[in-house]
Amino acid sequence: MSWWKKIKSIIIPEKNISLVPLVVPHDLLNSVKEKKDNYILWSHELRDSHGFLPGCDSLLFTSLSAVGGSPVNLFAARDGGRWYRTPSRDCFSSGRSGSTVSRDMLLGVLWYAYAKKDIGVVEDLFNFAKGHGFKIGDGDPARVYLTPNMKKLCTDIVDNLGGRNDRFFRQIPMVFPSGLKGYEAHLQILIILLKLHMDGHVSKTMADRIHEHAERNEFNSLFQLARALITDGNLYKCTELLIGLSQFPSDHLPDNTCRSTEYLWEREHDADWYGSDLHQETYSGSDLIFAAGLIELFISKY
Repeated sequence: MSWWKKIKSIIIPEKNISLVPLVVPHDLLNSVKEKKDNYILWSHELRDSHGFLPGCDSLLFTSLSAVGGSPVNLFAARDGGRWYRTPSRDCFSSGRSGSTVSRDMLLGVLWYAYAKKDIGVVEDLFNFAKGHGFKIGDGDPARVYLTPNMKKLCTDIVDNLGGRNDRFFRQIPMVFPSGLKGYEAHLQILIILLKLHMDGHVSKTMADRIHEHAERNEFNSLFQLARALITDGNLYKCTELLIGLSQFPSDHLPDNTCRSTEYLWEREHDADWYGSDLHQETYSGSDLIFAAGLIELFISKY
């Protein structure tokens, strides 16, 4: 980016792209809801007594599945404003993860808090971070400090839910670089979708990132939902993917015969999207549960 474009982006606000009226394919949505409800029911056996999914990325996937309706005691992984990857809180100490928590885990928590309208969760999280130099946990420094985007997002949520308008942090410009892939692209879209649901619009840069990711992965229902919300409003494609893709079977939970990862939306469309006989594993379908729940959230609000 040239020096003039950088200055222009600061001086001249970007034009906003508003959420468009939604075209709702009710028959498809009913089928998706039925599948989502089945996945929630069937995945109970995979979860611990608090409703958490296995693995050290549990806080993220469990939070997102809770947005879709999975019953969870998310606070089992919380100590005041401090959060951990799992209720056992031993991922870092046991060497299974490089940190006690990370920003992407907390992005799931923010989605959960916003969907449940629980302002206290966001206030406690932000106040803990602020009181510790914006360090949210122990371990790899690249994972455990809030970025400017996350600081602004926290204070925007608090303001949206009727709390304090922290003008200092809310005026921080959000940055959405191009070229991200995999889990970084997924996190970018999670932030953009949350802002879109709160504000009813996104900036041109956010819209550009939506188009970039949706065009690169036509099978990613979450990315297709984001594109539909700012283009034609037609929810057919994002719902049809949840019904028709073999990665989301109708009569049982996803397993290693149809995919190789728990959560598809953070993966590029490569080997993880396909089955493998190298190991036997059953997945909860948290990706479908979240995407279907998000569709319902946008429909109910707009």
